[in-house]
Amino acid sequence: MRVELASSYVLHTRAYRNTSLLVDAFTAKYGLIRFVAKGALRDRSRLADIRHLFYPLALSWVGQSDLKTLIDVQPAGQPNWLTSTALMSGLYVNELLIKLLDEEDPHPDLFDQYALLIHQLAKGDDPAVVLRFFEKRLVAEMGFGLSLNHADIAIEAQAQYCFDPECGIRQLPDRDVVNNSIEGSVSGATLIALQQECLESTVSKREARVFLGMVIAHCLGGTPLQSPLIWRQSYR
Repeated sequence: MRVELASSYVLHTRAYRNTSLLVDAFTAKYGLIRFVAKGALRDRSRLADIRHLFYPLALSWVGQSDLKTLIDVQPAGQPNWLTSTALMSGLYVNELLIKLLDEEDPHPDLFDQYALLIHQLAKGDDPAVVLRFFEKRLVAEMGFGLSLNHADIAIEAQAQYCFDPECGIRQLPDRDVVNNSIEGSVSGATLIALQQECLESTVSKREARVFLGMVIAHCLGGTPLQSPLIWRQSYR
């Protein structure tokens, strides 16, 4: 199979042999694709742009196996330069996509949301807000059952809720709220803010982070993430 100039973002690269790279890329039409980029580390390689993360690219490749052969890389827009917290946020999202997406399973809407997220991080939007909205869309796209509009639940701002792997969102009984016995509980007000994508208060940002973190941990099935560890080591 030969594919020409597919809209893509590189998620991760690693050295392969002496001058080549193994590449994980997120593409609009084909989903997560893995490549070998032969000679990409050589000076003046026509594949040199594959080394850039967060850069909209048009990729061409050939191959029938799980590992395709990259044959061309062209810029497809303005590069997004991420630094500091924005950079670590981008790396975290890249790792999520690599670990949650099935290979060659298209998610065009999620691709558009990823492009929006990278643009927002590059222009300085609050990572504590834009990451939560992307996480919400990601778990919904993955079909893990999280719904803020569940037919059996009318979210009440004053009530407390938790994530239940069996049913998604579950309202907590008063005794659990009083005893504070449920880890990662979240207020209805925060769930409503998350649904409406208007996280503003420090409390709602914190609750949304913890709540969605539990949902994502369930989605990952116990697989650890490396990017949060790198983040803590870099900024401690």
